[in-house]
Amino acid sequence: KVSCNYVPVQTASLSFALDDEFIDRYMVQAGDTVEAGQLLAQLQLGDLETKIADAENELAVLKLQAEFEEKQYEVDLKRLKITTEQMDAEQKKEAYDLSQENYSRMVQSLQDSMMFKQLTLDALKADLAERQIHAPFGGTITRVADFKEGDRSDFGVGVITLVDSTRSIFRASTEHWDR
Repeated sequence: KVSCNYVPVQTASLSFALDDEFIDRYMVQAGDTVEAGQLLAQLQLGDLETKIADAENELAVLKLQAEFEEKQYEVDLKRLKITTEQMDAEQKKEAYDLSQENYSRMVQSLQDSMMFKQLTLDALKADLAERQIHAPFGGTITRVADFKEGDRSDFGVGVITLVDSTRSIFRASTEHWDR
């Protein structure tokens, strides 16, 4: 008598990265086929998605403001060229230096604000990533833990099992394997 079966090459037991947080929902059921990167489950997010959207919008506004300041500086240089025609070289240099200094100060301030906003956005996205479980590879869900409203997450405790059903090995076993 020989028992034969296919065994998946890759299996993952997935769990939440945070402990003692309220579970929001599972997006999959046992038997579902998923793609790599697909959202499988998440903890309650509160206003996290709103904060991310706000930070992205604020960053976009700062980038637009930087573009505007660059265009404004180009206009200022053209205006300086016209208004300084009657000035001597030293006065022209002072006017251009002042314009350059003001522009540099504004650009540095905007770059600092953009960097700070990007760091804030990165931290918010990292928090979101800790609250979600995504499929590390494509495959089939073989197990989803039961949960009811009010259940909390347990760090490191597998709640979803994913197997790569595209790659498997054929395994045979028998009591008389040595023969």
